Amino acid sequence: IVFGDGFLHSTEPYTPHDQHRILVSLTFGSDRWQDWDLIRQNIAEQSNYYGLPCGHSNQHACKCYTRWQQRQQWKQRLGLKRL
Repeated sequence: IVFGDGFLHSTEPYTPHDQHRILVSLTFGSDRWQDWDLIRQNIAEQSNYYGLPCGHSNQHACKCYTRWQQRQQWKQRLGLKRL
């Protein structure tokens, strides 16, 4: 499903009643760590569960992002394009 920039989205207002409602939401990001800081800010506000670019689902137990950041710092220090 692709939505254009004119698409309006709304989950409210709705008529209150005693039946439970479920809101299903899909948020798409990127598998590139360099995009992760911005994506994480948006996803963290909207969801309790999300997958990381490395495939892990628990950000607090994952060391992949820290390792990626360290590699980026070494690349900058050494003036390298790839490491």
